[in-house]
Amino acid sequence: MLCGENQVLSIVRDITESKNAQDQIQAGEQKFRDIFNHSADAAFIFDVRGKLLEVNRVAMEQYGYSYSEFLTLTMQDLIVPEAGKNVPEPGNFEDQVRVFEETHRRHDDSSFPVEVHASKIDFDGQPCILAHAHDITSRKKTEAELRESSQKIEAIITASPDGIGVASLEGKMQVVSDRLATMYGYAVDEIPELLGRSFFDFIDSTNHKMLRINIAKLVSGEGAGRVVEYLARKKDDSRFYVEINSTLLLDSKGNPECVLFVERDITTRRQAEIELRNSEEKFKAMFDEAPVGIALVDTQSGQFYSVNAAYAKISGRTVEQLIAMDWMCTTHPDDIKTQQEKMTLMRDGKITEFQMEKRYILPNGSTTWVQLKVLPITRFSTGRPLHYAMVEDITDRKQAIVERTKLQDQLRQAQKMEAVGRLAGGVAHDYNNMLSVIIGHAELALERLDQKAALQADLEGILKASHRSAEITRQLLAFARKQTIRPKILDLNETVGSMLKMIQRLLGEDIELVWVPGKQLWPVKMDPSQVDQVLANLCVNARDAITGVGKIIIGTDKISVDDYFATNHPGAHPGDYLILTVSDNGIGMDSATVEQIFEPFFTTKPTGKGTGLGLATVYGIVKQNEGFIDVYSEPGEGATFKIYLPRQAGDVFSHTHSPGKSEIPRGNGESILLVEDEPAVREMGHHMLTSLGYEVKSVLNPLEALKVAKAAKSKFSLLITDVVMPEMNGRELASQCRQNYPEVKVLFMSGYTADVIAHRGVLDDDVNFIQKPFTIRDLAIKVRAVLDSK
Repeated sequence: MLCGENQVLSIVRDITESKNAQDQIQAGEQKFRDIFNHSADAAFIFDVRGKLLEVNRVAMEQYGYSYSEFLTLTMQDLIVPEAGKNVPEPGNFEDQVRVFEETHRRHDDSSFPVEVHASKIDFDGQPCILAHAHDITSRKKTEAELRESSQKIEAIITASPDGIGVASLEGKMQVVSDRLATMYGYAVDEIPELLGRSFFDFIDSTNHKMLRINIAKLVSGEGAGRVVEYLARKKDDSRFYVEINSTLLLDSKGNPECVLFVERDITTRRQAEIELRNSEEKFKAMFDEAPVGIALVDTQSGQFYSVNAAYAKISGRTVEQLIAMDWMCTTHPDDIKTQQEKMTLMRDGKITEFQMEKRYILPNGSTTWVQLKVLPITRFSTGRPLHYAMVEDITDRKQAIVERTKLQDQLRQAQKMEAVGRLAGGVAHDYNNMLSVIIGHAELALERLDQKAALQADLEGILKASHRSAEITRQLLAFARKQTIRPKILDLNETVGSMLKMIQRLLGEDIELVWVPGKQLWPVKMDPSQVDQVLANLCVNARDAITGVGKIIIGTDKISVDDYFATNHPGAHPGDYLILTVSDNGIGMDSATVEQIFEPFFTTKPTGKGTGLGLATVYGIVKQNEGFIDVYSEPGEGATFKIYLPRQAGDVFSHTHSPGKSEIPRGNGESILLVEDEPAVREMGHHMLTSLGYEVKSVLNPLEALKVAKAAKSKFSLLITDVVMPEMNGRELASQCRQNYPEVKVLFMSGYTADVIAHRGVLDDDVNFIQKPFTIRDLAIKVRAVLDSK
């Protein structure tokens, strides 16, 4: 109750809650403004008419308007008209948040896409719209790129000849391309039925294990990008081959999500590969088993790419050795240039192929002849140009040609020798008969003539010429191998050594003779007189090749000849040989001269200095004794003659030269039956034998000789008979005489035996023979030796 005085009435109300609420509102508004202003997107508040009431800093930055400029605008001013047709009117917003896309316009009139999140709010006591505009330019660009990429991928998938699909890690099909479906025999409209099916349904069961292993490797990261071939199964249960290239796809966190695979039908390729493999196997079999050598060679480098066994055998090397070489390493140096020229022509397209004969050098240094054919390879998987080289070993053919040529030469030589032999034999018989008469009469005349008589020199000249003529005949027979010989087993060193003094006399004082005997030589079988002939002729030939002072070396040696040596030395055969060598340092000879030196009557000496029979005689003697000759000479370098004589087993015959003339042995009245169909020779023989103290009965023919022998009161001690006679030869006469007189001794005489008493000119040991023409001394010694023999 109030009193009458002035008083103050105070009403107190508790507004704590109101104050707190107001503070909270202010705090909330401040929080809202902070969020609004610090939003990462542009933020707008506009009323239901669209008038902008508030914008944040991001909006001003993105749109290019100032704060005051924004407050003069409506939201519609920011929207590109064509892009805002589906945007709800501000008054039609409900309580839920609306999300939509529209295109906004900046202050500079440029536009950009935004995603708007709008909701209804109360602002300053009135209903308003809060809108956040998120710039989706990058997203739209990405979406466009993705869309474009998807279109490209779809175009690639559609156009791809390969089937493309996606499967889960469990193998469930998620994506199947049209090509993949048709590849397996399904229609495109059946693709939905394929989704969700197991990948294993489309692979043959024999390949399931391999498929599981490969998927596991792919998921573990070991098999990324690996291409594997499988046997696949079609809708109709038929089989075909596919090649699958798989890639693991990861999710956003990098974890394996699914498998992308690309399949290619390789059935045709597999078939082609099988056919190619079969073809290659056939080619390889043909290549490897071909009877001719085949090589694939790099055309540019010449390196061997591949060779077959036949080629390796022909070249004398292994396949592995050849692969590390080029063709020039095996080719004879003289043949490389020719082949290179032909290879250049083929590379330049001027020729399509070529053939040639060439030589290979074998590892042992010998050569092999081959026929080479080269063709370019137009298509080969190596990617580098190759050519075929086919070779055939023609060594035997070439050798056969050489042998044929050699045989033809030998045949011509044999025919020539046979002709000379027939000539020599025909001439020798009659010629030596006449020489016998001439020599005999000359010797008898000399015995009766006073040594001071004027005719002595003439008679001696007749004798000298006759002996020289006899020597020419003897040389002809030696060359033609018609010389009658009596071979002995000799020590070649001893035989040659006994001739050295005589040889030195032949050579004269200006020429040094050097004797180099070999050690531990094998024996040789040969007539000692033939050794004398060979050595004398070779040394005289060497002497005549030396101008002024010079040297001649005589040597002996031994050698075992093998097949290779024999092949390269005409006339040689494998076996053991003695070698007699005569070398000089004279003027030498060129190859053309060497080819002719053994021809009869061929000589390089001035007229009157030689008959051309010396070396021909040597040749005939060596051939008669089954030997051969090797000659080496060059102009200005002298010459070396090597005589090869076959080794002989047996006891050695000691051969020495007589130191001088001995007394002529005489007869003791022994009876001799002389048979000679040439009257002059018979008369001369009768006269010689009578003068030597023998009782002689001479007849003209073998039939008369048989009659005389049968009618004789006493036995004849010796039958001396010519070898070649009409009606009956000397051997047949001797045989018939011995039927009645077994103890009668026989001495054959002839200028040419014609193999009647000798085989190929070789006398048997029990045959006594004297060569016409002979001197009284020769006859006396021979008759006495036969009569005294047992």
